[in-house]
This record gives sequence, C-alpha cells and structure tokens, in this order.
Amino acid sequence: MIKKLLNTAKKYDIVRKSIQIKGGFYMLISVDAGKDMTKACIKENGNYITERFTSKIYNLEEGGDTIAAGNTYKVKYKNNEYLIGDSGTKRNHTTSKTDEINKLCQYVAITRFITPNTRHKIDLITGCPATIFKNADLKEEYRQNIFDDGKVDIEVDGKKYFFEFERIRIRPEGAGITVLRPDLFLNKNTLVIDIGGQNLNVILFDDMVPNVNKMFSKNAGGITIEQSLINSFESEGIENITNAIIRTAISNKYLKNDIISREDTSKKINEEISKYIEANILEELNKNNINKELYDVVFIGGTSFMLMDYLNNYFKDAIFMFNMEESQFANCKGFYEMGSLE
Repeated sequence: MIKKLLNTAKKYDIVRKSIQIKGGFYMLISVDAGKDMTKACIKENGNYITERFTSKIYNLEEGGDTIAAGNTYKVKYKNNEYLIGDSGTKRNHTTSKTDEINKLCQYVAITRFITPNTRHKIDLITGCPATIFKNADLKEEYRQNIFDDGKVDIEVDGKKYFFEFERIRIRPEGAGITVLRPDLFLNKNTLVIDIGGQNLNVILFDDMVPNVNKMFSKNAGGITIEQSLINSFESEGIENITNAIIRTAISNKYLKNDIISREDTSKKINEEISKYIEANILEELNKNNINKELYDVVFIGGTSFMLMDYLNNYFKDAIFMFNMEESQFANCKGFYEMGSLE
C-alpha cells in the first residue's frame, strides 16, 4: 500500500472536476465537516479547489425569517428552510456527528462543486472523530446519516441541486496528513494531534499504520480555550468579548482593553492555555498510556497552528504545518488523496 501510494501519486495529479457518465456526472469530493468549520475540496489540473464555511445552522421554520449575512447559504431541504454558515445560531457541541447539522453541511459543501439542475453521482470521502471511527456501529450510523436514502434534492441560494451517492468512505480525523506528508510517517513512529475548533483527535501511527486501540477524541478544541479565556477576562470586568477578539488576543499574546495591563492579560492568556494543554492533551495522553517522548509529534488543525508557540513549550521537536491554511485543510486534502488512490 505504501509503495502504491508513492508510485502512483503522480498519476492522480490531474483529476477532472467531473466525469460524464450515463445518467449524469461522477465526482470525487472530500468533505471535512468540522463542528466549527466545514472544509471541502476537489482537485483539478493538479490544483486543489477548496471551500469553507462555518458549521452553524438556523432553522427558519422554528424562528421566522432573518437576514443572511457573511458567508451564509439559504437552504431548502425536505420542506424545511435553513440558514447555514455565519448567520447560523446552532452548533453541535459533542463528539457525535450523527445529526442534521453535519448532514446539511456535507450536502451544502457538495453543492459548491457541482452544476445546478444536473444529475451527479458523488463519491464522498469524509472524516469522523477517532472514537467514532474505531466503533463499527457508530461509524456505520454516521455513514447512514449522511447517505439517508442515497438521493439528495436540495436548493441552495435559489438553485436546485440533484445528486446521489455512489459511495461514502469514512476516515478518522487526523489521518489525512499521512498521505500529504508520507515522509513524516514512513519507517517512523508518529503521534498525530489534531486540534480543531470543537474536537481534539489523537492517533498513533507505526510506519503509516494507525493503531486503532490508541486513537481517541475529546470535546476539547479551540472553542474550549476561547471560552475559558472569555470567562477569565469577564471575571476581571472586561465585557463584550467575542471569540474573534480572543483569537486575536492569542495571536498577539495580549488582550487590548482599558481595565487591566497588557502584561497581566499576557500572563492570563499563557496560564489559561497552559492549563488547557496540561488537562486536555498531556493528561489524556497519560490516561491512554501514550508516552509522547517515544514518538515524532505532528500537529494539525487550525487550533494547533493558533497555539503553536504555546504547544512548543511542551512538545519541543513537534512538527507543525507551514501556515493556517495547510493546518486547517490537512485532513480534507489528505482524504481526497486517499480517495484518489484507493
């Protein structure tokens, strides 16, 4: 399998956006429907074409009409109307992905690459938390939630899309990077820590082979540390702090305000992030009998990149992606390559 991966990679450098077949068009699409953000991609002429939007939903049937602002899609599906994206109000805050939010985010992501009013057969490859992947029943439940009856008729921003699933393949979140960077895994023992917006996934690889017994997930992604910092600063009397403001503060290593000093905000950020790393990463590794010193450590996911300077204090030789884009799309692009090679 490894030799096949390396020897045939160039064969798939040029992948058409869609291939016409009897009854419509066939397309391979990769979707990483995270709890914070949905990422999706295809590959055309050797280049990735990507899409992303916030994984939030607002059911117009329950709350009346509202304004779609930012990167938001107005969706009609099975006699219900939704806003999906920035104007959504509801997220899934658990490690489960068997819900309407995940399903609709998957569907909307697919429509970003296909032609309206045209039949498509979709070969979908997508990810799920490690704890779901290693449980056959939960993995099948997740696949079936997306598949539904196999045929999807959906309207997005006034345009009608029709597609049916040729197949749906599920891969564990955190595994995509193995195909993008095989040099980090071949003949090595590698620990992948994938910190997204909502979930944290950990997988051990021995020469590119995942150790299913040692993979786990936790509902402790970036939103966890952001909320912790919001609560901490609000206790100091600083009001109206948003998640976006906190992300800027983490990047700057201080919070701009008129109540406490820059030095004190910097100290508080460092303390809260240190507590987060110790409680949600180091302790969980110990609970699962994983000695990080025995492995090459690779971090992916948007939150990993955001916390890189802080994580380096605990993982001295850890490898990070080159930029936020690569870190966020590591799974999505990797899943696409897996789908091309299998």
